[in-house]
Amino acid sequence: MLLFKDCVCVSHAHSHVCSHLTNSVRQSLLQETVESFKAGEHALPTRSVTKTSTARIRYVGGYCVHSALQKFNTIHKSNMYSTSANGQLNGLTEREEVLKATSKEPDSLLDTD
Repeated sequence: MLLFKDCVCVSHAHSHVCSHLTNSVRQSLLQETVESFKAGEHALPTRSVTKTSTARIRYVGGYCVHSALQKFNTIHKSNMYSTSANGQLNGLTEREEVLKATSKEPDSLLDTD
């Protein structure tokens, strides 16, 4: 529309021609930009899994499994001879302060209030 800024009356045809002209110039520039960035030129580096990285993954996985198993065994042993359901449920609860301090998603704790 800057082409016709001095004109008093700009018709619908003028604005239509300006919008098509602008779109075609924009598409042409975009096409040139796309052609300048070829996908083959920017190949991603390949990653390889070495024995060292496999050992680290195995170690971390073993630690997590051991930690979960130890927590389960502790709860199970403390409630092994308990006859009430309250004793079993108390072992599965956590303090609110601990949950708020360790939660990665605080919004999910709104239901616990």
